[in-house]
Amino acid sequence: MYKRHRFPSSLIQSVVFLYHRYALSLREVEELMLIRGIDVSYETIGRWSLKFGPTYKKALRSYQSPASDKWHLDEVCLKIQGKYYWLWRALDDQDQDIDILLQPRRNAKAAKRFFLKLLGKEGFIPRVVITDKLASYKAGLRKLSVSPDHRKHKSLNNRMEGSHQHVRKQERVKRRFRDPIHCQKFLSLSLTIRTCFGRITHKLKASAKKVHKHQALNIWYQSTQTQENFV
Repeated sequence: MYKRHRFPSSLIQSVVFLYHRYALSLREVEELMLIRGIDVSYETIGRWSLKFGPTYKKALRSYQSPASDKWHLDEVCLKIQGKYYWLWRALDDQDQDIDILLQPRRNAKAAKRFFLKLLGKEGFIPRVVITDKLASYKAGLRKLSVSPDHRKHKSLNNRMEGSHQHVRKQERVKRRFRDPIHCQKFLSLSLTIRTCFGRITHKLKASAKKVHKHQALNIWYQSTQTQENFV
């Protein structure tokens, strides 16, 4: 996978991680590398992200625990190339991102397509689905002839609303996404890495937080090194 690349695999893994984990632009990652004495262009970093990102995402997801049977669903509007798109997202009650799907519509057909993707990935029908009051969710479930406990209330979905902040941060730094396909691929890996690190509660002791972060980094290193060794 890393053959014919001038830079070592460890550097490629590091810059892809920085670009997707934090709200940094390609040029900011380029500057961080330059501070460390490594001259790599932002165009190269962008190509590495597109090339290796899907492989890293697949490897990381193999380390994730299965989603719980309680799902939170919501959609957030993104403007790409002057057009509005809807990023459909699903979290379980452990704040683990289940999946995302960028679509140009916010209707029953789009909801059905997203449910199909979720059910195909997880392989089971959730016990509870929590959404806002958008009618498309109910219509999408009806089209699939599945009937989980569907709870519709804005305050019940605060967990999902708060998780959109990460997407908005990335959108601002990137000065809006410029291509729907790239947006889907970028956010898919970015949110998978975010899930790997999870939400650290402020009530934890500093030592527990440090252990959690080291565990998350080890998962990242193991998943990327596994791909390197496999190839």
